[in-house]
Amino acid sequence: MISSIFEEWLVNFDKKMRNQARKVLLVLDNATCHTHGAQLKNVKLLFLPPNTSKLHPLDHGVIKCFKMEYRQCALRHVIARMDGCESASELSKKISVGDALDWIKTYWKKIGQEVITKCFVSCGISSREVERQLDLFDESTAEEQLAELSKLAGIE
Repeated sequence: MISSIFEEWLVNFDKKMRNQARKVLLVLDNATCHTHGAQLKNVKLLFLPPNTSKLHPLDHGVIKCFKMEYRQCALRHVIARMDGCESASELSKKISVGDALDWIKTYWKKIGQEVITKCFVSCGISSREVERQLDLFDESTAEEQLAELSKLAGIE
């Protein structure tokens, strides 16, 4: 990911949220690609400090579930085409970008809200707390809110 791609996505996401009359709080890590200069109306950004993996919901199971589902799909694809082929590694090299993108789309949807919610809860972030933070969010008080979220997750 590069900053220009992130910023383009972020601007489009903000427009989508505006069209749906929704306001969201987007929690981001400190990856260098997360820099932007966009003026956002319906999306507020909250940046986590470095080395706080306990606060990263994706690290609490979302990525693991997604990778497991994706790998199973890739293996099923290779196994289904094994007849008449010399090796599985030869077949795995023939997986197209289109196949991979289809699998990504399918398995991202398959993870579901329940897994994602559980991962947020395991970080100490409840949906009620996120809604409350979004209502209260003000860029000038972002540091205080981050400290509060850190306390919820048991990180000082």
